[in-house]
Amino acid sequence: MSAEDAETKQPLIDAIPGRHSGDVCFSGTRVPVNTLFECLAGGDSLATFLAGFPSVSTAQARFALRKASASIERDYGLAYPADGSSNG
Repeated sequence: MSAEDAETKQPLIDAIPGRHSGDVCFSGTRVPVNTLFECLAGGDSLATFLAGFPSVSTAQARFALRKASASIERDYGLAYPADGSSNG
């Protein structure tokens, strides 16, 4: 299973059984997507993560962040109006 960039149609993340225990990884790498979130949660910047994992592209990392954000918004109903105002 893989997720593609809508514009380039290049795979950005994928999960391949037998590779890195089937974890979701950045395509073309053995870097689990979860590593990005662990680094950010630990206080690293996106730039620091990318410097530490040069096989991961900026587009791949940003895609993972957008997908995570969309998932949280969908699961918890946190989407705000386009003008940025909150309902609370």
